[in-house]
Amino acid sequence: MWLFMKDRRFPVTEIFESIDGEGLRAGRLAVFVRFAGCNLRCSYCDTVYSQNHSDASEIFSEDGLCKAVSAFGRRNITFTGGEPLMHDIEGVVRRICSEGMEANIETNGSMPLFTDRPDGCFYTLDFKCPSSGISPDKMLLSNYPLLIKGDAVKFVVGSEEDLEKAAEIAELIPSDAALFFSPVFGKLSPERIVEFMRKNSLERFRLQLQLHKYIWPPEMRGV
Repeated sequence: MWLFMKDRRFPVTEIFESIDGEGLRAGRLAVFVRFAGCNLRCSYCDTVYSQNHSDASEIFSEDGLCKAVSAFGRRNITFTGGEPLMHDIEGVVRRICSEGMEANIETNGSMPLFTDRPDGCFYTLDFKCPSSGISPDKMLLSNYPLLIKGDAVKFVVGSEEDLEKAAEIAELIPSDAALFFSPVFGKLSPERIVEFMRKNSLERFRLQLQLHKYIWPPEMRGV
């Protein structure tokens, strides 16, 4: 699977325009680039159609991918997956940022962030809580000191145990980064999360629902 990293060929499942459904840019128009291939298998994954490199609908060169993104004429670009940081996308990110676009990288928290990011590059980074089925040692806590204002850490929660773990990990995250609770769709009620926030005085956290799953059918692709 690492061949894609070595020769800078990018397996992409889909490119489409919609609104960001979560994170600091929720509700804003964005162009999405969904990369194929992920190194994790979360229990609640809602993009199983993009877990493997073989799920790619097209293989792009760096130049081809930059041109495909620029053709939309939008400022906000969201790189998602799969797991975008499995691929050597730094050159793509630098190029589109140099053209005045902003790159939001949605990453599962298990891959190293750029050590020298370009202006206009931001992260929406997951921490995988217990109900994800992912071992906590897969999460790179060494990424957290690199987070700055404009970055976000998202905790997808589906149980009381998840809420408790998120509150614990939040203590390790720089105060400039935004924190979000995002309930597993249909598993944990927003009311329960709000009550947990209130009871534990979690003023740093924001509750966020996945907008795209309320606007369109939850299983719909390309939105």
